[in-house]
Amino acid sequence: MLKLRIITAVLALCASGLVLAADPLTLSQIEKVTGLTGLSVKPGKYDKASQNYVTAKNELAVTVKVASASVYDVWRSQPSMNDQAPMSGLGEEAISSKKGRYICFKKAGTGVCVTGMVSLGEGQPLVSDAKLLELARLAASSL
Repeated sequence: MLKLRIITAVLALCASGLVLAADPLTLSQIEKVTGLTGLSVKPGKYDKASQNYVTAKNELAVTVKVASASVYDVWRSQPSMNDQAPMSGLGEEAISSKKGRYICFKKAGTGVCVTGMVSLGEGQPLVSDAKLLELARLAASSL
């Protein structure tokens, strides 16, 4: 009986992960908003909750992280996210970075972060802050 309970619990956990695994943004939506074409999706190497959208030159354009609201709370408490500014209109506890390039929020029990790559050198980032906000709003509207 204990084995059956464990198997049931594991299956429930896997099923809840499948529900959260659906990205709130599609590849075509990201291309349309950013104006970038030929993007491909690569799963996050270290953060399994993230999907990286990269150019044909393998340049990171946008990362979208999706997980449970409790995982969002862990993300938000990380020292690397210590430059937060509150935002309104996206969901619960929405924040943006004052100096980094991310917008995160919770909605309907799901945590979402939309992150743009910082520019290197003098160049402009591939995706502007305004486009990141547009992507975050689109993601929030799909939850």
